Amino acid sequence: MKHLYFIFIFFFTSLLGQRNVDHNIQTGLVLNLNSLDLKTGDMAFFQNQTFYGKLTQIGTLSPFTHTAMVVVSDSGEILLTHSTLNDYNGYSIPVIDKKESYSGTILTRFDDLFLSLDNGKSGFYKTIWIRKLKDSKLNRPTAKEILKLYSKYKNTPFEPSNLHFILSAFDLIIFHYDLLKSPNDNTFMCSEYIAHLFKDLSFPIHSKEPPREITPSDIYKLLGDYFEDPIVFGFKNGLYHIIDVK
Repeated sequence: MKHLYFIFIFFFTSLLGQRNVDHNIQTGLVLNLNSLDLKTGDMAFFQNQTFYGKLTQIGTLSPFTHTAMVVVSDSGEILLTHSTLNDYNGYSIPVIDKKESYSGTILTRFDDLFLSLDNGKSGFYKTIWIRKLKDSKLNRPTAKEILKLYSKYKNTPFEPSNLHFILSAFDLIIFHYDLLKSPNDNTFMCSEYIAHLFKDLSFPIHSKEPPREITPSDIYKLLGDYFEDPIVFGFKNGLYHIIDVK
């Protein structure tokens, strides 16, 4: 059940400020990613510390600011499909098989998200969680299945409004109508895209909320016992390291 903390959002946002960073971009700053034996259908969650990242964490009452699904190519390359603004202080992560990067529903290399914007002084994402699908609990999708769905949704733009993303965490019901309900349109938020993938893949992972109202935190909770406990990466000494494996 969701709780309404909306009145606190604007109080806390006054305490937050944007971080000043250099534009010396470095990607692939990760150890041991290839040793994890990641497979298609595994899930990733991210926590960034930008102004809007902190706002999202307050608004959704969770540490998560982004979520994505793993796709392992026939060549063994570890990729992610996700819906994202793809703007890291002016830098855009390359999109697979595209000459130019863009925002929206995209396919990228997973290790490109282990990045720093300030010459390795800090990681853009404070924490990255990986949860591996349990083959004993779910029929694992194939890369071909995921890529077919990606082709279906890849022209869907990203939801540009942070307010819509934050309000999706709350309900304000008056006369059986949610006044904070996000409007349905032709855009995706990251967790909304994942919710559609779950539905299209016939995963037995269901929410009472429509995809438009689902947050990364909701996705994380919905994984339940169908996925393993998280492998957690943190940034230290210029690289992302595994800091916790439960």
